[in-house]
Amino acid sequence: MSGRGPARRPNPWLALDATADPLERARELRRAHAEFAVAGAPEPASAVRGVIAESWRRSASAGVRPEGHVVPRVHSDAELRDLREEHPLARMMPTFRNLLLDVAQAVEHLMVVCSADGVLLWVEGSTRARVAAEDRMNFAEGTLWSEAGAGTNALGTALAVRHPVQVFAAEHYNASVHPLTCSASPVFEPRTGRLLGTVDLTGPFRMAHPHSLALVTAAAGAAAGSVHQEMWRHDERLREQYVRRLAHLGRRPTGVVTSAGRVVMANPVGWLGTHIGIPGESGIGFLPGRATFRAEEIAGGSGYLVWAAEPGEAPPRRRLRLRVLGGAEAWLDDQPLHLSPRHAEILTLLAAAPGGLSAERLGAALHGPGGSPTTVRSEVSRLRRQLGSALVTRPYRLEADVEADALDAIAIAADGRADEARALAEGRTLLPGSTAPGIARLRIELATALGAGIAAGPGAA
Repeated sequence: MSGRGPARRPNPWLALDATADPLERARELRRAHAEFAVAGAPEPASAVRGVIAESWRRSASAGVRPEGHVVPRVHSDAELRDLREEHPLARMMPTFRNLLLDVAQAVEHLMVVCSADGVLLWVEGSTRARVAAEDRMNFAEGTLWSEAGAGTNALGTALAVRHPVQVFAAEHYNASVHPLTCSASPVFEPRTGRLLGTVDLTGPFRMAHPHSLALVTAAAGAAAGSVHQEMWRHDERLREQYVRRLAHLGRRPTGVVTSAGRVVMANPVGWLGTHIGIPGESGIGFLPGRATFRAEEIAGGSGYLVWAAEPGEAPPRRRLRLRVLGGAEAWLDDQPLHLSPRHAEILTLLAAAPGGLSAERLGAALHGPGGSPTTVRSEVSRLRRQLGSALVTRPYRLEADVEADALDAIAIAADGRADEARALAEGRTLLPGSTAPGIARLRIELATALGAGIAAGPGAA
């Protein structure tokens, strides 16, 4: 009777174990890649791991070319700075750097963090490795490394399967990435379990090692745990201040929320839901069904003490005026707003959709199919700092009486007063500098309503 135990099954998420010959395995995978991705064999060879074979099929269906594919850049430098500033992964970067960056630099690897959409947010490591990766395969901050954007790769595949995975050499669907191996782990928001993105180590395929996957998986867990502890301490401070003030608020419904509107505690439970809109300067916010609450900043502005407003306390409905023909100007309650071109587009699109738009639909209207909901959330978050309760979420919509010259012209023309509508439009283009698909559609709608009496403008085709 043999003293050996049962054979250990290989880990399906690892590309190769520590005893494997990386050169021989790379040659085997190149043959399999050429047969399936280039020559068009109906199925990947049996030498290809199941998780990789499935990813190759998804990559092919997404239209990724195995040779000559250029990974798209989807964000400008300015957009990327804003996105990183607002992204929840930014709070985890100190942990990632502490655990991974020294290791990455010591072995000529890169430490990479991407959003849940697959956009590379941070690429850090030696300058030589960064420049080489950008030159060889457009592996740079602001590019799209989801499977649909770049084919099989650890960052994008970990997003697709929501599991840590290692991708080695010719397991990458895009041949330009064959010289590399990468190990990535998904990162989840600790309270809600929402997928935030992935963290990755990328380097030469000859240096592939199973420990890389264990390291990024541990870093993802440590970063989420650190943020969870930070959130718990912050919430505990808000609870303490809430309890101290509770006796002075009487028997009305009360609660305490974070500065982002997440409900930490409420009495009675549930009256605020799980999130509320950030109140405006008046200190009064709105709940679904037009119920109102008052709010007071506490804990140095890191949260709000809230309580149900008394009858008659609600302020008059807010008024938003937009001039978007020939330029972009806006006023909220007769006070001018300072709008970026992107914020002017968002306000125009929301004004044209009184029922509201989801992050996905607003992203598509701004950037086209595949537009990043993460970017949209970041932009709307900054815009809400100016609009307060006049801009609410879930879906994004304007909670105000809205007047917009372009929409007024369309409505007047639809009422049969085309000459009056043309006089209002005066031949001006709607947001003339915008190339957003949703704005282009509104230009066409306006031109059609006016009998082509106004230029369709950029992007109309």
